[in-house]
Amino acid sequence: MSLDKSSVPRNPTARQMVEGMPLAFNREAAADLKAVIQFYFSGREPGIYHLVINSGDCTFHRGTALEPTLRINAPSEVWMQIANGELSGQDALLKGQYKVEGDTSLLLKMGELFKERHDFAIYDMSLPAKGPLFQVFRRSTISDGLTQAGKRPAGPLPLSGMAWMTLLFVPWTIFWILFDIKSVSPWLAAGIPLILMTLIVLYRIIYNRPVWPEIVSWAFFLAACLLGPVLGLTPFLAWGSVIGSLFMGLLWFVSLTPMVKLPFCAEYSKWGFIRKLWGNSMFIQPNMAISLVWGGEFIIASGFGVAARLLPEFFILFTVIRYGLMIPAAVFTSQYQKGVIDRKFADIDRTMSNLRAWGHVGMAIIIIMLVILFSWKIA
Repeated sequence: MSLDKSSVPRNPTARQMVEGMPLAFNREAAADLKAVIQFYFSGREPGIYHLVINSGDCTFHRGTALEPTLRINAPSEVWMQIANGELSGQDALLKGQYKVEGDTSLLLKMGELFKERHDFAIYDMSLPAKGPLFQVFRRSTISDGLTQAGKRPAGPLPLSGMAWMTLLFVPWTIFWILFDIKSVSPWLAAGIPLILMTLIVLYRIIYNRPVWPEIVSWAFFLAACLLGPVLGLTPFLAWGSVIGSLFMGLLWFVSLTPMVKLPFCAEYSKWGFIRKLWGNSMFIQPNMAISLVWGGEFIIASGFGVAARLLPEFFILFTVIRYGLMIPAAVFTSQYQKGVIDRKFADIDRTMSNLRAWGHVGMAIIIIMLVILFSWKIA
C-alpha cells in the first residue's frame, strides 16, 4: 500500500490526530522526558487514547493508562480546533472549554514536543543496514530499526518492497501452471518453485531478513515435494495447483489475525515509509482491506480451478478466468490506496475488527475446501 504525497490526512478525525502525533514527535525537545499524556474525548468523536513518551520516543495507545502524567478532558471538536491552530489552547483552558489534571507544565511543553519539523516526512529514502548473517534464526545485536527500515530491503539488488512481493509470486505462478500440465513431472512442478524460493529466502537471510510469507512459501514448496513426487499422495497430485491457490489465499487471511504483526501486503509496502507509520491505522487498515480482497480472490480462483479439472472441455476458459481474476484484485489494490488520506471511519478499530472477522470466515472456507479436496477421489 502506498500513500499520496501528502504526509497527513486533509481532514483527520480526533483519533487520527492523536495517533499521528508520534509522527511529528520532537525527540530533541523531549530529551530524557518520561511521561504519559491521557486524552479523554467527548463530543462528536468520543474516544480514550494516550501517548507514552520514553527514551526519546513516543507511542500511541488506545484506552486508559495506569498512571498518566497529564490528563486532558476535552470535547473532540475543541481539541481539534486547538490542534489546527484555530483556537488558543490557553484561552480555551481559561474559558473552561476543556480541563486538565496532573503536570500542567507538560501541557505548556506540548507545542515543542509535537512541533512538526520543516524536513518532516513519512517517507524513508535511506538504505537499510545489512543485517548479520542468519539473523532470522537468532537475536540480533543490531536494533530492529536498522534491519527493517529504508526505501527498500538491503542487498545488491535494487528492488523495492513491492517488487519483492511480485518476485514472490514467480515460483507460485510456476507451481500453479506446471501442476495443471499433466505431462510435467511432479518433481519439476514442485522442485523448480522450491529451488527459486530457496534462492529468494537465502538472499534475504544473507542481506537482511526474509518476511514470513517468504519463509512459509518455502515451507509449502518443500512439503509439496514430499507430498507429491516423494510420497505420491493422490489427492495432492490431482489437486496440487488448486491446493496451492487455496494455501496462498490462506496466507492472506492469516495475515489479518493477531498471529502476525502486519497484513500480507504491508510486509512489502512498508518499505519506503518511516517505522512509526507501520503501526498507524492509516497504514494498517488499507493493507487489511487489500489482503482480504486478495484472499477472497484466491478462493474464487480455486473454485474455477476445480471446475477446470472436472470439466476438461472448458479447461482453457476456466483457467483464463482463474488467473484473470487477479486483474480486478489488482485494480482494487491500486484504487483503494489512493483515497487513504481522505477516508474516515466512525470507529476505525471496529472496522479493523470486522476485517479480521471476515478473515476468519475466509480461513474457515479454505480449510473446508482443503478437507474436501484431500478426501475427494478423482481419476
